[in-house]
Amino acid sequence: MKRFKQILEKRSLLVGIFIIILLFFMYEYSTMNIPLSVPNLIIEVNGEKFTAIKNEYNWSNFKQSNSNLGDYAIETAKKINPHKVHECSDLKLTLSSDKNIKSFKVKQVIGTNKNNYVLKDVNLTNNIIKIPEKTGEYIYYIYAEWDENHFAEYIIKVIAEE
Repeated sequence: MKRFKQILEKRSLLVGIFIIILLFFMYEYSTMNIPLSVPNLIIEVNGEKFTAIKNEYNWSNFKQSNSNLGDYAIETAKKINPHKVHECSDLKLTLSSDKNIKSFKVKQVIGTNKNNYVLKDVNLTNNIIKIPEKTGEYIYYIYAEWDENHFAEYIIKVIAEE
């Protein structure tokens, strides 16, 4: 009986320690000013959803660092499969978390390779961009920034059809 009581006390102590550690991490997460990890960018068009490709990003804090050196937007776009959409479609852009986001910009990538491409500003209204009325391939570069240590670039490639 005495042995059983000792085991029960040790188990209770371990459970208590586990609960304290869990509460500490929950508190740390809830007081963070930014998302815990690099958010995904979800695109919705006509009820269909797909995820943008993460290009370059940096996500670092005193506990961990996560980064990826991306390629030129035009070169990254060459490696991804396009999503077919109707011309004049609306693309709704939604980050899996935009907690305390500082900047969210969209640019159209125009050109054929890293030596001759430009980034053209795209009007973003309520996180929606409009595909042009002309059929063809469109590449979009999206930049999201929370602070100097937390940013992500995303690439979307679509083919507009009639």
